[in-house]
Amino acid sequence: MVKLNPARQFFVDRRFDEAVETYQCQLQEGPKEDKWENLAGLAESLLAAGRYADAIPLLEKVGDYQSNSHPKALGRQEQLSVCHWMIGERERAPQIIKDLVIAVRDGKIAYTDISGGVSHGIILCYMAITLQRKI
Repeated sequence: MVKLNPARQFFVDRRFDEAVETYQCQLQEGPKEDKWENLAGLAESLLAAGRYADAIPLLEKVGDYQSNSHPKALGRQEQLSVCHWMIGERERAPQIIKDLVIAVRDGKIAYTDISGGVSHGIILCYMAITLQRKI
């Protein structure tokens, strides 16, 4: 049986504000076993809606859960770095992504993205060039 998620459909349809509202309702009224899926969806919807500061605490919570549930998993550091960057935290954002690059290099994170973690290094390079300094 296919489980329908109205909030996810709003997200797929790029109706991010409606996705945020629906995920919030699903978190309050939905079954507890869907909590982490709805929390992750809410965080992604806030990010997509440009509500970066609101997304940060949720991304931290979901990232911690994912990292604790799956050792050597990526978590949500990349999205966290982007959110901090977008709200102007130009010291914090590069440090998050730099820590991620180092963790992948050192094998502390084994599961990254389809590119094997290369995209994280590219984001770090972008930030360093934009800031015109070595990170």
